[in-house]
Amino acid sequence: MIHNAYAYITRKKVGTSILFLILIVMLLSFYGCLSILSSNLQMEKSLNEVSLSSIVVQKKDGSEFENQYFNNSVFEYDFVSKLEDAKAVSIKQGVTLDSLPEEYKNVVSEVGTNNTSKNVIFRSGVFTLISGKNINSKDRNSILIHSDLAKRII
Repeated sequence: MIHNAYAYITRKKVGTSILFLILIVMLLSFYGCLSILSSNLQMEKSLNEVSLSSIVVQKKDGSEFENQYFNNSVFEYDFVSKLEDAKAVSIKQGVTLDSLPEEYKNVVSEVGTNNTSKNVIFRSGVFTLISGKNINSKDRNSILIHSDLAKRII
């Protein structure tokens, strides 16, 4: 049987060559599709890792979702506080608001998060961590402050 197959291939060289070329083109096309698919999956993964986008999910009634439904969640809390036993540090800014009521003069803005390395401000490069380490979900009673503020406090 092998001898007959070899004899057929050697006698019908043009037909065998055409069939062989068709098979090679099909295999190369299949390999190209698989490599493009693999490349797209790798690109999607890397874009998700370095993406600066985020999504905010909130319930209508203001309550929080249970953490079990969201893997690798970063929680952020933006709030404003009025300092009781301290004075807010003032800096020279390009924009000032002269009509600010006296009750808002000692108010500071705060951001609480469980992972500063995934915070949009740090990932976009607006803020850069100069020394120390990022705050993660295992840290307790940790704080990041601006270097100029740290110099003024000390």
